[in-house]
Amino acid sequence: MGPLDAGRQNKDIAVQRDIGRVQVSRWRERYARERMTGIERDQPRGAPPAKVDEARLVELTTQSKP
Repeated sequence: MGPLDAGRQNKDIAVQRDIGRVQVSRWRERYARERMTGIERDQPRGAPPAKVDEARLVELTTQSKP
């Protein structure tokens, strides 16, 4: 995406690249903030860390019903 396809609409870029408009919008926002480094590096992904550790989960699942 040469400077994020300046002048083109997100929906047109999304169709051409077979991705969602939201993704194009995010790329453009990151590019505006950080230039190419903002879109070249991976962003954090995945689920947030577990709120209950394994020991607590075992404890909770082996107790009798309240």
